[in-house]
Amino acid sequence: MERRTFRKGDVIIEKGAHETCAYIIELEKVEVSDLVSNRKAVLAVLGEKQIFGEMGLVEDQPRSATVTAIEDIQLAVLNRDSFNELFEKKPKALFGRLRTVNRMRVNKNTLDAVEIDKSEYPHDIELISLSGSNESSSESLGGVGMNISRFPFKIGRRHELDELT
Repeated sequence: MERRTFRKGDVIIEKGAHETCAYIIELEKVEVSDLVSNRKAVLAVLGEKQIFGEMGLVEDQPRSATVTAIEDIQLAVLNRDSFNELFEKKPKALFGRLRTVNRMRVNKNTLDAVEIDKSEYPHDIELISLSGSNESSSESLGGVGMNISRFPFKIGRRHELDELT
């Protein structure tokens, strides 16, 4: 299997590129990101023994995100034949990775859905009201909503929320 080395900050995969390979991380980590409202949004950080870029082999579509080396990194390169061979020999490893890819897509779709058209809101948002979307989450909030006026706001367990007020 071919191996490639990238330096910290190198772009390994550029969103929109057409490539016919996937990568297995041998050393260090990569960051998967995309632009949302012209800002970089990190979708995932992947580490040793994880695979990325495989959806380009499965779907034969342009890359859906940018992948950047967080540190100097060594990668094994999978072409279509070696990917198919790995899929036949170790399907559990690839199914786990496909679940991760699906979660990243859901995250990306969620980020896209919350993108705000700033022309509709000429002023900065100063207050957000938070309430439970179902009975369980309403109970977690003590049956009442809450107003958030300090940003950034950490969302966590109720006792963590109490410490902030």
